[in-house]
Amino acid sequence: MIHRLTVPLSVMLLVTLAGCGREGYDAAQEQEAASAEPAMMSAVRQAYPNLPSDVVFENDQVVAQRVTAEPGSWTGEHPHGESQLAVVLKGGTVKYVEGGEETERTYATGDAFMLDPTEAHDHTAMGEASIEFILITMAPSAGGGGSAQEYPNESADVMFENDRVVVQKLAFEPNVWAGEHGHAGEQLVVVIKGGTQAYREGGEETERTFTDGEVFMVEPTDAHDHAITSGEGVESVLITIK
Repeated sequence: MIHRLTVPLSVMLLVTLAGCGREGYDAAQEQEAASAEPAMMSAVRQAYPNLPSDVVFENDQVVAQRVTAEPGSWTGEHPHGESQLAVVLKGGTVKYVEGGEETERTYATGDAFMLDPTEAHDHTAMGEASIEFILITMAPSAGGGGSAQEYPNESADVMFENDRVVVQKLAFEPNVWAGEHGHAGEQLVVVIKGGTQAYREGGEETERTFTDGEVFMVEPTDAHDHAITSGEGVESVLITIK
């Protein structure tokens, strides 16, 4: 930990109050509140200087940000830090420039991949349609603990796994019950194609609707079951954080 003050904070506040009164105290409180914003939030907002984005989910483990790149838009130069993951909501091709070298990269809807820590680089969206993705920044972790989720009657293909995450693609067909199962640990869902689900737990049945691009944490649960009741099924990416 870096210590910046050699004088107790309480003493400094008393001196400030004595010199500037209530207005100074209020200003100090506002400045302290502004500086209390988590560093992780600040970092994720700075990831793409020129692209609009919204924080769609946040807790003490992850920050999820929805980023949209319109055709021809340029990200601006930016690096990536450790433990960042992208899930593609609407795919497309980008022109990628790093170290004076230019390449093209194409992403498909539903792709998920880790972002390698990099030096400053930039990319430009090509084509005639926007590209949308969820950028997930994870807090540091000691690792271990998480494992692939299983559903008795539905597939949950592992897209990739490393020392931080297990990432699975879920494609639930209409009118098929997943089979009784539970959830454990930190699990995050990114909905690629939404729909409506019948959910059963503890003898009670409820209905849940998910929208495209929705992000939510799966709460640890006892045995439960669910089935898609909307016409075209639901597709999502399940991220188990280790």
